[in-house]
Amino acid sequence: MSTNSTFTIEGARRNRISASTRLGYKSGIRQVVLWALTSGKPELLMPSPETDGHDETLDLRVFGYENFLEFIVWTVRERGVGMGALSGYRSAIKSLYIDQGVPLPEPYNIDMKVIFS
Repeated sequence: MSTNSTFTIEGARRNRISASTRLGYKSGIRQVVLWALTSGKPELLMPSPETDGHDETLDLRVFGYENFLEFIVWTVRERGVGMGALSGYRSAIKSLYIDQGVPLPEPYNIDMKVIFS
């Protein structure tokens, strides 16, 4: 009988996407974290479990859809990014919801389709 003593649910969630995609998502989340810090919203953040608390990530129990919309508006106005980058941020956030085991708010699927169409 084969056993995998290192298996965890968190690991299974993490392994659902490739390492290169995960790196891209991490970069996108880092941009949202920087926005939260520069916007004076540190309450939207928590220590990252992936780095034993040495970095910060979004606390999705606090960070809401309206915060994401604020980030999108700020990003377009201040950085002039295109729709492809915005869609990448959305994908990164959706992946983080899965990683943190938090249910994805419905607007990420419905409203975002309208915004990005």
